[in-house]
Amino acid sequence: MNSYDARWAVDDAVAAGWMLEVVVEGSREDVEAAIEDDDCATAVDAASKALFDLGHCWLMLDGYPREADETEMLSALAVRRPDILRELSELPPALSALRAEVEATLDIITAQVAELRGALPIQLPTFRTPKGMFPSIRIANEVGKIRDVLDMEEFLWITE
Repeated sequence: MNSYDARWAVDDAVAAGWMLEVVVEGSREDVEAAIEDDDCATAVDAASKALFDLGHCWLMLDGYPREADETEMLSALAVRRPDILRELSELPPALSALRAEVEATLDIITAQVAELRGALPIQLPTFRTPKGMFPSIRIANEVGKIRDVLDMEEFLWITE
């Protein structure tokens, strides 16, 4: 059985999980759509964003700031998640990328998403509206209750 620090679980882990659901999954879906449209250049661009943001999620689990300088994040990834930095550096050039290359990259992103989900203490069900992504009411309430007990400020659910 795993044990988790409650503050970490409702702060760093929720932030990483929320970024995974709102940002990374959106980029992953963009990669899929671009592949379907045979737009490999767009697929590479979306894959780059997805991998970079996946790296940010992993760093947030380690307590890294939610708002961070890109250069500092790349330096931190070199130490904490060199696999993601390697995948970023091995992306094919967007304008000459082949479908097989971007499909392989999508497989890597999908595997990284699964690994990150496995590291999170809770999953964050979401729903989409025309105004953006939102956490399920139940999970938002539960996170809020725990944060109240721990005398923490309300979690800022960024929805766009």
